[in-house]
Amino acid sequence: DWKKKNPEETVSGEYKMGWHNLDPRTFPSKGLFYPENMKIQIRPATVKEIRQFSVVQDDDPFSIDEAMNHIMSSCSNVNIKGKISNFKDILEEDRIHLVLAIKDLTFVKGENALQIPLECHECDTAQEIEFCNDSLKPGTVDDKIMRYFDMDEKLFNIRTKSSGEFTIKPPCIGVMKVITQWIKEQSQTPGQRRKLDQGFIKCLPFLVHDWRGFNIEKIKELQMEFAGWDATKYSTIFQLVDLIKIGVDEKVHGMCKSCGAEIHVPISFPR
Repeated sequence: DWKKKNPEETVSGEYKMGWHNLDPRTFPSKGLFYPENMKIQIRPATVKEIRQFSVVQDDDPFSIDEAMNHIMSSCSNVNIKGKISNFKDILEEDRIHLVLAIKDLTFVKGENALQIPLECHECDTAQEIEFCNDSLKPGTVDDKIMRYFDMDEKLFNIRTKSSGEFTIKPPCIGVMKVITQWIKEQSQTPGQRRKLDQGFIKCLPFLVHDWRGFNIEKIKELQMEFAGWDATKYSTIFQLVDLIKIGVDEKVHGMCKSCGAEIHVPISFPR
């Protein structure tokens, strides 16, 4: 895979040409939650960055998370007029799309394709399916909630009769970095892990709209506020979060090379 071949042989000469513009409308989020003046660029990974990625522990979600953020911080450029901006402004659900786009830009001849082995459920033929953007299926925001979308603020502003007003949006990488750090600190022992409120963890990312100024102290404040909600408000936010989830689903999709049936396999980082 792209972590193991000799990077000196595969880093594209296109690197010298600089950065490449990306259209957020091609992302899983369709660019719905980004400012109109936001510019996003990527470049191929260097030898050093590829080597950094090679130390990823494929069975450790935190290791994968850190490796993808490292690639994003080095190989993506984000500009929002009038704001300090960087890769942290990219939505968490769009991150895998950009990482795979960086990989394709790094290996322009298709070398080091990420292949996931599987057997066709129809004809039992053993084969491989490529893990790439073309084999991922983006989700869509439920039509029932799109009428609450604020085009100016790029978020959902929902007024309810029983639970007040909610302003929610899918989280960006910067917000998730803080939340991930907090989870790591809170789950160093089995006892700490058992105390984590999974409902709060599910909803928290959607309640924070900007990574700037967001920190662990803010999480503690939100945790106290969340604890004071009644059952109706809990139920409402859970439903809303499910309705606005975006990004790709958790499988790689393709067609069987033998019988032509649709085939699917859970996303993983191949060795």
